Amino acid sequence: MNDHIDINKLRKFSLFIGLIFLMYSITGIQVDINDKINLFGFSILLTRPDLIDVSFMLVSIYSLLRYYIFGVIIGLHPRAARKHLMEGTLANGNNYAENIEAFRVLARQDIEKYFPIFEPPHNVVWSVESVNNHFRINVKLNKLARIFGLVHDLDFALPIIVNLIAIITNLVF
Repeated sequence: MNDHIDINKLRKFSLFIGLIFLMYSITGIQVDINDKINLFGFSILLTRPDLIDVSFMLVSIYSLLRYYIFGVIIGLHPRAARKHLMEGTLANGNNYAENIEAFRVLARQDIEKYFPIFEPPHNVVWSVESVNNHFRINVKLNKLARIFGLVHDLDFALPIIVNLIAIITNLVF
């Protein structure tokens, strides 16, 4: 359903909007109604500068909801993918393939994607086995791989966190 949505672009947009709105809210920027703003060679006179807050708020809420819906609810959250891998299935929860070699290839792709530090010194040790016509991944992590997972989860959630902080900051200050 969301094959046409680029989650990375959506994440960057939401994070950018949240950071700009947060900086705007914290610094207390005010626009003088008598000053003209030069934008792309055009002089613009703001007659309602009080609506800048509302505009930022609406764009921030829009980007937050869009990222949350497509990145977290519909998309595959990295934490959910790692949980599936730790439970023995592929990142998408599937444990079927044509044969064990095909499953091993898919498992390796998921391990590389969701545990990119799995290279030596063997932060992630994994194997594949066949159980009752299904395949299972056995994954063992060391502390470094677990810490990386937490950092990756935080990074994935950062656009939501920053936008929420910006919205609350704007409402409070």
